Amino acid sequence: MSLDEEKIFDKINDMDSKEAKQALLAILTSSTDWQQRNKAVDFLLKYKNIEEFDKIKNAYSSESHPQTKIKITELIIKFFKDEGATFLKTRYDDEIDWKVRKHMIELVGNVNLKDSTEFLIKALDDKDLESKKVATILLSKAGDVPNRALGPLFEQLKIRDLEVYNIIVNLIAKIGKKGNHEVILEYAKDENLNIRKALPDILGKMNNMAAIPTLEEMLRDDNFIIRKSSVKALGDLKASESIEKIIEMLNDSHIEVRENSIKSLGKIGDSIAIKPLIELLKDEEDQIRKNTVKALAKIFKSQKSLKIIYDILKKRDLTARREAVKLLGLIGKLEASKILIRLLNSKDTKIRRLAFNAIIRISKANKVVDDSILVALNAKEWQIRKNVARIFSRIEDERTIEPLFHLLSDSKSAVRRAATETLSRFNPLKVTEITKQFLSDDDWRLRRSAVRLLIKIGTDDALESLVTCLNDDDVYIKSWAVKGLSKLKSISNIDPFIALLKDEDPKLRLSAAKALGEIGSEKAIRSLTEHLGDDNWEVRKEIENALNRIDPNWIKNL
Repeated sequence: MSLDEEKIFDKINDMDSKEAKQALLAILTSSTDWQQRNKAVDFLLKYKNIEEFDKIKNAYSSESHPQTKIKITELIIKFFKDEGATFLKTRYDDEIDWKVRKHMIELVGNVNLKDSTEFLIKALDDKDLESKKVATILLSKAGDVPNRALGPLFEQLKIRDLEVYNIIVNLIAKIGKKGNHEVILEYAKDENLNIRKALPDILGKMNNMAAIPTLEEMLRDDNFIIRKSSVKALGDLKASESIEKIIEMLNDSHIEVRENSIKSLGKIGDSIAIKPLIELLKDEEDQIRKNTVKALAKIFKSQKSLKIIYDILKKRDLTARREAVKLLGLIGKLEASKILIRLLNSKDTKIRRLAFNAIIRISKANKVVDDSILVALNAKEWQIRKNVARIFSRIEDERTIEPLFHLLSDSKSAVRRAATETLSRFNPLKVTEITKQFLSDDDWRLRRSAVRLLIKIGTDDALESLVTCLNDDDVYIKSWAVKGLSKLKSISNIDPFIALLKDEDPKLRLSAAKALGEIGSEKAIRSLTEHLGDDNWEVRKEIENALNRIDPNWIKNL
């Protein structure tokens, strides 16, 4: 670089704008140092306008360094846009550097995509893969793509570049939708495997029923990807006339082909597929069974009878029975609730769980609870009573409040716990008022359940009502009542707790000490210290804990 060029860059900010541009253009067209030419372009790009297009075109034509050429193309597009894009199109064929060609394609496409379709189609034949990709992506954004783009697009499919695969497939399908499907169908005979692999995807997206015979033929291809894609495309086209051929594919040697066959039968929705699909409910492959359940659910939603599914539930095959329960849940018909309730008493844990979830799914889907579920709260089998009570904790239908209260005195503790848990989820004011009525009931089960329920509700109103239980004959009720009362935010009268420190039962003395510690009233210190000599070491330990919680320095007051 000459000394004069160095001075120009040093003084560029002091120069008149016009004078500076001329100096920079001079460096761009005459400097022998490519780095200085680069620097000149960087300065020129900062201006708002440049008028010397001929000089810049000459600079591009005489430039040999790729990096500088790329910068000059940016200069051309920035200041001359449409005219500049036209110039770059004319120079594209002569450009030997792929990076420059790629940049030219990007710039031209982004300036005027509508008028650059022909140029982009030409660029699809570029020797460089990256340049092809850019042209393909831009072409996919263009409005109308002519039929002559098919050849180079199919040529790109030979490479099977996943980065642009879907773009190419969608582009070809777009062209095919305009009435060029005959040309596209011919590629089914192409020797290139990658083209044949892509063709079913294209035909499925074209949504043209004329493709069905070709797709059926491709179901016999030796390549499993072609078979898999072909059966999927038939499903996308909802080709009901091909259903028998699709059913045959359920026996394909490759699992992915079988999966797509199942999915396609579900999309078509023909009842002819029910019987062969039912057989797959006992398949060894989890994924096959999962897809089969989904496909059958789609078909059965339009069927009046579910008898064939009910029949499966009577058979020995455990796997098929489990899948049938899932299927009933997906179909979502209320009529299935009755038989699903009986399954809540199944010996198989998984079937009980699946039936439980299916009933919830059906109820939520229909936004109504079937009456048979309400009736089941009085079922003879305790497993059914328990699980139905749990179901209502997920559905929260207030019609169940009264029958759930009947379960609080159930002979099975698991049922009582389930009913308690569910009732605690309902309106606390309403449930609390009803529960209070049972705190003095003759049935110990009911009283215990009522106390548990009030503690679970946990409101001040619920907990305060436990005071009446401190004199209950049942030691568990007394103990739970003490624990519940200790959770109150403020308790003015701690005398009942202090009195329990003298109770004969150590469990109650333990609960009372713990409760006083949680309440934290300094009024309890004296009484607690008086019982530090309790004959039960657990009670003594709990009294010490309570005193430390109330006042860490309590010992100084002895």
